Amino acid sequence: MTAQMAETQFTPVTEPPRSTPWAAIGAGVGVLVVVMGGVWLLSRSSNGNTTEGPDPYAVNLRLADVHLSMAENLAGHSILYVEGTATNSGDKTITRAAVRAEFKDAIGQVVLRTQTPLMMTTERPGYSDAVDLSRSPLRAGQSRPFKLTFEGVPTAWNLQPPDLAIGALTAK
Repeated sequence: MTAQMAETQFTPVTEPPRSTPWAAIGAGVGVLVVVMGGVWLLSRSSNGNTTEGPDPYAVNLRLADVHLSMAENLAGHSILYVEGTATNSGDKTITRAAVRAEFKDAIGQVVLRTQTPLMMTTERPGYSDAVDLSRSPLRAGQSRPFKLTFEGVPTAWNLQPPDLAIGALTAK
């Protein structure tokens, strides 16, 4: 048996050289380019909506007498209320409005930029409630108290009222 083993020679089998799958790599790059192009187009269209100016009727909605109050929720987090008077000096009824708020630090840099719906304060027996404009519209020539609620305002905030601007608005 040993003689037979000595006669058998082992030749290593070599695999043919592998070729680079250029077609698969090209297809993968093509798919990646299409996906990235789609993301780019979607981001351009969504940015286009947010960079538009406010509704032309927004000049008729004025927020004045702005003051702040704070409370703590059951979880122990601070809640900031921005309250004041909203005045509709136009000839239409406002049924929806968004308010952009910018909170700044001690040197005037923006530490929080956010948007929230304008909520009107409605007095009920024994308490007041903040309700959406769709449920309690602001009629032409009317002034009423408003209340905005913010959570998670950074501690770097300078404790001054935020800069408020009217964003999207619906008037009939």
